[in-house]
Amino acid sequence: MTGMSVLFFLLIPALAGQDAPRQLPEITVVGEVIDSKCYLTRESELSRGEKHKKCAIACAKRGIPLAILEEKTEIVYFTTKDRGNSGANDLLLPFVGERVEVRGRLAEKGGARLLLVRSVERTDAVSQ
Repeated sequence: MTGMSVLFFLLIPALAGQDAPRQLPEITVVGEVIDSKCYLTRESELSRGEKHKKCAIACAKRGIPLAILEEKTEIVYFTTKDRGNSGANDLLLPFVGERVEVRGRLAEKGGARLLLVRSVERTDAVSQ
C-alpha cells in the first residue's frame, strides 16, 4: 500500500465527520466494589460491606451494574471492561463488598464517571 493510500484511510473518519476516540487518562481507584442500585437507593449501612455482600452478588447476577466506591472521596465510578462492549460485573463479582485497587481509563461527562477496567486486585493495604 502506498503512503498516499495509507493517508487516505487514516483521513476517512475525519472526512466522514466522525470524531476520533478521545484519549482517556489512566487512573487507579482504591475502594469498595458495590452494587450500584442498592448503594444509591438505600442507607449506607444497608448497602455496603460484608452485611450487603450476599444481596449485592444476587443483584449483580441479575444485571445490576457493579461500581467502585472510592474510599477517599466517596465518588462512585460506574464500570465497564476496557476492551469490547460489555460490563465489568464478571471481573468485579469475586470482590463484592471488598477493598480493591482497580486500574483503567477514566471517561467523564456531565458529572458521570465511567471506569474502563483493565485490572482489579484485592488489597488490604491502607491508602495514604
